[in-house]
Parts: sequence; C-alpha cells; structure tokens
Amino acid sequence: MKKYILVIVALALMLGAALPVSAVGEPSVSIDPATQDTVSPGNSFTIDVMVDAGSYALKGCEAAVSYDSSAMTTSAAQVTGNNLLGALDIGPTLATGTVTYSMASATAVSGVSGSMMTIEFTIDEAATADTYDLTITAEMRDENNDAVPGVVTNDGSVTVEGDGVVAPSVTTNNATNITTNSATLNGNLNNLGTASTVYVSFDYGLTTAYGSVTTPQEMTTTGPFSFPLTGLSPNTTYHVRAKAVGDGTSYGLDKSFTTSDVGAVEVSIDAPAEVAPNSNFTADVVISQVENFDAASYNVSVDDSVLRLDNVTSGRLDTTVIPVNIWNEISPGTYTIIQNVPGLAGVDGLGTLAVLHFHVVGTECQTSEINLSNGGLGNNLAQQIPATWVGDSVHVSTSGVLPGDANGDGVVNIFDITYLEMIVAGLEDETPGADANEDGDVNIFDITYLEMIVAGLV
Repeated sequence: MKKYILVIVALALMLGAALPVSAVGEPSVSIDPATQDTVSPGNSFTIDVMVDAGSYALKGCEAAVSYDSSAMTTSAAQVTGNNLLGALDIGPTLATGTVTYSMASATAVSGVSGSMMTIEFTIDEAATADTYDLTITAEMRDENNDAVPGVVTNDGSVTVEGDGVVAPSVTTNNATNITTNSATLNGNLNNLGTASTVYVSFDYGLTTAYGSVTTPQEMTTTGPFSFPLTGLSPNTTYHVRAKAVGDGTSYGLDKSFTTSDVGAVEVSIDAPAEVAPNSNFTADVVISQVENFDAASYNVSVDDSVLRLDNVTSGRLDTTVIPVNIWNEISPGTYTIIQNVPGLAGVDGLGTLAVLHFHVVGTECQTSEINLSNGGLGNNLAQQIPATWVGDSVHVSTSGVLPGDANGDGVVNIFDITYLEMIVAGLEDETPGADANEDGDVNIFDITYLEMIVAGLV
C-alpha cells in the first residue's frame, strides 16, 4: 500500500509546502454500512469507504478493501473514487480480492471527512449461505508527510442467503491464559442464523492456512465460547480463527498469539467472561512467579463504548503490596499505569500487579477486549525482566447478572446489603443485581432476601 501513497505524495510535494502542525484527533476509515441486509446470490449491494481525518490535516490517504472473491465480484465500472483532497489520485485499482484507491494533495487539507470510494459488489450465483468479511486497511499522511498514528479501521460484513437459510455469525477474540505450552482460545457466537443448533470450534496453526481444528462444541444460544489448547511449543506464534457451522459456515477474523518463552514472566488480565449492563466489576492484572521485581509500566486498552475504567488499586505479590503510583487515560479507552515498589530490595513471588475497577457502559451482546500493551517490568538493578503480556475479553449479557450483587462487583457479601439499602432509599441508581429475590421489582423485600443470601439461609 505504501508505494502508491508515497508516489502521489512525492508528486504533490513538487507543488507546495507543508502547513503548520494541526491538532491531534482521532482519524478513522470505515466501511458504511458496517453490515448488510441479507443478500441473495446474483444480487448486488453497495458500500462506501468513509474517511474521517479527525483534527489532522492530510496530504495523502490510501484505503484498500479486501473481500472473498470466491463469493462476490466487482469491476472497474462498479467502483468510483472520490478525491476528497482535490488533487492527485491513483485508482481505483482492482486486484483479485482487493480494491485500492489513493489520493494526495500538495497542500495539506483540513477537515477531511466523507466517502472516498464507493464499491458495488455482485454476489456470485454459486455463493454458499454464509457471512463474509469486508476488511479495510488504510494509511494517512499528515502535513509533514509522516504516517498518521492510530488510524482506526472499521470493517464490514455481508450475509448471503441461500434456499431461505442464513449462516451463523462468529467473532474471534484474543487468546488468554497463554503459557509456554498452552492457551485458551476465545470466540463469540453473535447470531445462530436460521439454525437452532450451531457447532463452534477454532481453526489454528502456525500460518493463516491453519491446518488444525479444535473439537466442535454445540451451542443453542448466542454468547462466548472457549477451548483450552495444550501441547504448544514455547516462544511460538500461532494463528487462530473462530468457526461456526449451522445453516452454512462462517469464520471470524484471524488473530495471533505467541506462547511464552521458557523462563519468561507472564502478565495477564483475569476478567469475568460475562458482565451485566450498567454493572461494576473488577479484573486482576495477574503476574506469574517473578524475582527481584521493582517496577512496572503498561497500557490497558478497552472499547470505550462498552467499558469505562473508574479506578486502579494496588496489587499484591505474596504478602507485599504493589502500589499504583500513576494511572491516567492517554486516549479514549486507553490507560497507562505506572507502579514502583518502595525501597531497593526487590520483591519475589506471584500474584497481582493491580486491580482494575470497570463500569459497564455498553448494552447486551456487546463485547470488549481488555488488552495489555507497551508493557515493561524492571528489577531492583534497573534491568528489564523478560515478560509476555496477555489480554482478556468480557461479554455484556443479562445472563451474567448475579442476584443480590447490588454493587455489581461480581461478589455477593455484606457490602451489597448497604448498597441495596441506598438503592431502595433512592440514593443510588438501580443495578441489575439489586433484584435479589428475582421477582422483577427492587424493594425492601430484596433487602431481607439479600440478608438471607449472605447468611447462607437460601
């Protein structure tokens, strides 16, 4: 992709000079609409590639849409480029399974927003009933011709029907509990399609050709699923994708993970699989056995439309408290955390670096990954401790509600009694777990029932 945009930006440079640096924004390139209504074989549908440069002034932008050429086709007559920069462009260029369009300007353009390309696809007459991904890659160049960082790409999909049936829809989530020779594969069944029973599994291997598949699991409702994978090799990268078979077959996008090196410390997120809308929950930043630990810094990233991080509190290695010195939101949904143990002795042990306190702002059926990045561990000699960093994910579901968990922390105890009394008194908003007796109302009877739960009488 870079060769096209660099060529047209280089041409544009002959015509003008850079403007002053613009303010940093949140740039994105998206497929619109993100999902298509069910399309029958032989019929067509249209998407737009939408660009939003945020607060960046652009001299160049390139986007490529990848699609399954065995199920759909497009042609030059079905693709239109729209040069939002108003100067030079290349394309649209068609290759098997990919459509690319590049645009550039000698003078940086501010406020770039809109459709840069429109593509009409035709579903092949022989296409099987399935959900097909439309994947987008993009690059932007700012007024200094530097690559714009953090460009968000939002993919799309289209569901093809056949003989009145619709394939299921599935998502691949990040692998968790990664060790030197094992990992837990995670996915989410988003839709059963027209089937009453769907069989989910994972394809995995050393390349995107995969070559191995896990034992299928039967599902009759949507939600998360996982598979514990063993017998892996240390310090090896594996590719994985979720698979769902019902009235048709669908696949999630490829994800990869790397097993821990022998002797490496592992830092991972331990979060509940399901959380309730408008609830609170905690996730531990877990660390395996470590020696002479002194300091840590890392980023935690979530989907800020699903989760909000409200607090980060101290962890503990065996009996030693690991304080949180600084935590701060550095961009929407991304938080940096810095920790340092007082003194110079260093700490040996295993346990948690910190406890993350989240509030669920999303709605039912949404999923958010909780990722760790830019991580570093240091010992008491100011040396780096080799480590692997592993994320987790949570799924928002009313089935995850724990009756009596009034404060939404995932545990029913005496603190919930006080919180429920505050809810009944109108001092706090009602939470999904406040209906302790599950009669559909939250009132004084729930307080009595919750006291019985805590006392172990029910």
